[in-house]
Amino acid sequence: MYAFVCLQTSVGKLEDLLEIHTSSRQIHKVAILSKTNPVPNDQHGNQRFCLTDSTEVIKTQEIVHLLHVLHDCHSGECRVVEKDSHRRMEQETVSSVQRFLKHNNSCSIYLVNKFRLGKVSDKVHFQ
Repeated sequence: MYAFVCLQTSVGKLEDLLEIHTSSRQIHKVAILSKTNPVPNDQHGNQRFCLTDSTEVIKTQEIVHLLHVLHDCHSGECRVVEKDSHRRMEQETVSSVQRFLKHNNSCSIYLVNKFRLGKVSDKVHFQ
């Protein structure tokens, strides 16, 4: 699962949250983000972002909300891999074929899951 956050004018991948304590007893809450660039929408109108190599540090108050994103397996040409599985069930060994998705990690394009944008659980509340 990837944690992407929406700011006022951009989107970034959340890498870490830090709480910095200064010698004057101030506390600063910051987030480290990998920057993204928008990618043209696909033929279905899905909004997409591509990760860049640059990062930025922002105040957590600048985060508007979380975005639920999915890896763009179509652009990344990810594939389904089959694996034989053997397990004991009662007194017998049962064999089956399991299928799972193998992501192409060289593809850094992600789709915004629009169907989760309105969920309250995706909102971030900082104090």
